[in-house]
Amino acid sequence: MRRLLPGCGALLSVLLIGLAGCARIQNNVLQTPLPTRLLPTAIALTLQAGNTAPVKTEAPAATPTSSPTSNETGISHAYPQAEGAYPFSIPTILPLEPTLPPSPPTTLPSSYPEIPPANIEIYNLGPLSKVVSPIHIYASLVPGAENRVTIELLGEDNRLLARLIKTMYYVRPGKRGILWIDLDFEISATAEAGRLVISVEDEHGRTTALNSVPLILMAVGYADIAAPYDTLAPIAILQPRANSVIQGGTLLVSGYARTASDNPLTVRLLTTAGSEVGMRLARLDPALPGGFRAFALEVPYRVSEPGEVLLVVLERDAKFSQIINLSSLEIFLSP
Repeated sequence: MRRLLPGCGALLSVLLIGLAGCARIQNNVLQTPLPTRLLPTAIALTLQAGNTAPVKTEAPAATPTSSPTSNETGISHAYPQAEGAYPFSIPTILPLEPTLPPSPPTTLPSSYPEIPPANIEIYNLGPLSKVVSPIHIYASLVPGAENRVTIELLGEDNRLLARLIKTMYYVRPGKRGILWIDLDFEISATAEAGRLVISVEDEHGRTTALNSVPLILMAVGYADIAAPYDTLAPIAILQPRANSVIQGGTLLVSGYARTASDNPLTVRLLTTAGSEVGMRLARLDPALPGGFRAFALEVPYRVSEPGEVLLVVLERDAKFSQIINLSSLEIFLSP
């Protein structure tokens, strides 16, 4: 055999190494470069993965009623990932839907009679809440005739700052519905006392329910909302019952009231024509735990024939005699 030249062996070795490197390049898949904006995240994830010990997890058993790509909110979080992709998390997007706030807790002794909820429940504004324009009102009520409700805002001198008549067309007649509305106002002072009044009337123009809350009105700044005590009726008429038939010329009225002052309540008997056939003032007993005070009285009346009458019990403001709470029910009076 012919002997190779001395330099041929070294040359042959270099050629073999070069061919092997070319084969290695052809067998490997080129990696897609990571975008520059994702480099900090990738570095942080790599460091976190290096400092975290692997945890062995077991796959949960599959159930026929659950889907591997959905969670409790109905939003898919299982996204297919290509081999070699970085494990970026997908943010959860929750639906923004209005929810009814829970009613404030009722803290009345067990010995109390059952106090019904207010005919007009104001959920989101407690006494002396500091508000700016617009006032966000969230209430539950049974609208009056033609599904109308009246919202008024009074200033510290009892002047009318805003008035709005809302038709709750989305509520079936005689059924309770949600009132969610904004009320704009303007004041010249930096702040002043005010009162929000919500009321409804029947088809005869008689006020059948009224609820109010004292507020602090601010021209500038941020709202500071106080939680309401509860949504119980400020004036609860326990006797007589609705649609009762009364005769004899005297009506016994009793109930409980949580008032803003020691002033007596006013009890009125109004016909469908608006005329008054009976009226008395009801003095209140000392306050019980929970703030309610009992009242009971006899109201003489005079009618010439049987007919429907609206029994109204109301509370007036001590300063301006403005009605701030009112409850009513229909009864039938006979001579």
